[in-house]
Amino acid sequence: CGGSSGRVHRFLVVSYSRREFGQTGDGHFSPVGGYHAGSDSVLLLDVARFKYPPHWVGLRALWRALCRTDPDTGKTRGYLLLSARKPGESRSDVLRVALRGPAGGGSGGGGDGGGGDGGDP
Repeated sequence: CGGSSGRVHRFLVVSYSRREFGQTGDGHFSPVGGYHAGSDSVLLLDVARFKYPPHWVGLRALWRALCRTDPDTGKTRGYLLLSARKPGESRSDVLRVALRGPAGGGSGGGGDGGGGDGGDP
């Protein structure tokens, strides 16, 4: 992570409702593998590959899936923005996690650098 270029690699993991996509089950976490500007879609790298292989979903549909309320917590779902430790950073800062929820909502909302503003992406 980071390599000799000094670039910080960030990884987006979404917590969404599968019901928005007509899939079985409900709450689920998946890393986002890419974005296609032409179709305004993201590639979900589903971690339950035995059930659903990686698949493209429209960004607005994903946003709706993040905005669905978790029946157990009464809060909306959200996303994690993960970044790796930069060379020279202390071991106590090995992994930084920012949890954000849509609509200022339940998953922690806010965080550093945006997200959770209540608007569409």
